[in-house]
Amino acid sequence: MTNLAKVANNASLNMLRYILLIFVSLITSIILARQLGTDGLGAYAVVLSMVTLSVSMTNTGTGNSITYYVSRNQQSLKDVVQHVFGLSIVVATVATSIAIITLFFKDILYNAIPLGLLISGITMIPVIILTNNFASIFVGQEKFFHNNVLQLATQLGTLVLTVVLVGIVPLGTYGGVISVGLGNLCGLIAAIGLILYQTEVKYLCPTFDWDYIRDVMTYGLKVQLGFIAIILNYRIDVFILNILTNTTYVGIYTQAVQIGEQMWLLSRAVASAMMPRIAALEGFDDERSHITSIISRYVLWLNLAISIVLFFISEPAIVLLYGAEFRASGTTLKFLLPGLVMAGTSRIIGSDIGGRGRPEINGIHALIAAIINIILNFILIPSYGFIGSAIATTISYTVLYILKLFAFRHLTGTSICKMIFLYRDDLLRIYRAMRMIYRSIAKRQKAE
Repeated sequence: MTNLAKVANNASLNMLRYILLIFVSLITSIILARQLGTDGLGAYAVVLSMVTLSVSMTNTGTGNSITYYVSRNQQSLKDVVQHVFGLSIVVATVATSIAIITLFFKDILYNAIPLGLLISGITMIPVIILTNNFASIFVGQEKFFHNNVLQLATQLGTLVLTVVLVGIVPLGTYGGVISVGLGNLCGLIAAIGLILYQTEVKYLCPTFDWDYIRDVMTYGLKVQLGFIAIILNYRIDVFILNILTNTTYVGIYTQAVQIGEQMWLLSRAVASAMMPRIAALEGFDDERSHITSIISRYVLWLNLAISIVLFFISEPAIVLLYGAEFRASGTTLKFLLPGLVMAGTSRIIGSDIGGRGRPEINGIHALIAAIINIILNFILIPSYGFIGSAIATTISYTVLYILKLFAFRHLTGTSICKMIFLYRDDLLRIYRAMRMIYRSIAKRQKAE
């Protein structure tokens, strides 16, 4: 199997998982929107953004670093699991402590969000860190089925608990936050089960190999700058919007973002499959560049096609699914779509750069985009509200994409045109793939 075929195969497994996740998250989001309304959903979004930022600020890039080093087979899986377990406990302690410290500045950072709701969110931080780091082991081994199982366990657990704690009981916003925490606990249990029963590891005991940890932290710290900046780019707008306006505006904006980010289905699936494959191809730079250039232009044009469809159906679809209260989310999404197209393709190029052992480049790009996003949010939100935040996000994502294009050209010598435009061979591949799908469907219909 060629390397491009290997990436495609792994990406297809990830794609199936993301399709299921989209379906599950859609049902969850409908329940939350219908039960919580714009104000409650805004408070829910602020709490989850606080959790996400706390995790990203302290996890020192260990997730990507674990994937990178596992793919290079430098240590036994048993040793890696124990080291990852110990490191995760330390990181989780630091992250939780920092989140607790922020509560002393609650009035500035979280506006009118209840203290109890914030504490409920903080309790899930250790679980998320452990789950994410264990998942990175499976990604590094290219065992995407295992990773898919624990991700689905997390989302399905969250959905079931949301139905119970928000739809049936109901506990309102508290129920939504608690459901996310317990859902992540389901994912952690699945991860531990897979490690114990599907690998040679027979028990979990946190240990430390300082040479391994030094290597992981060295790579991870390169990743960390970019990871923090990326999360800031994705989530800081929620905080700024909450500080400058109110949770109702946050709820409307968050709903648009959640729907729009489903466009990243393909780029997420491909990017997670690419990084370990690119890292494993060390010394084969031409092959690496060929894979990335093909995938990046395919993802760009597919995302563009999806965005055009979303532009026309977003508003009526949102009203139908979430209610008239969220009608403005449709308008907001239209301003977000160009940036979401760019960000999805940036993820592909970033996976290649990280797989080459140069994650610090991604970090610099993400930091520049985050600074632009923050500045524009403070400029545009007072005048344009959530629409201003959407415009700021689109501009920052576009800058991020342009930076990655030029960085990739500098690293590999690949023409920017090859990263953007479809060629005759691409159209032939697409035609052959569609013909194969049509024939497969026709055979099944005849068999029935």
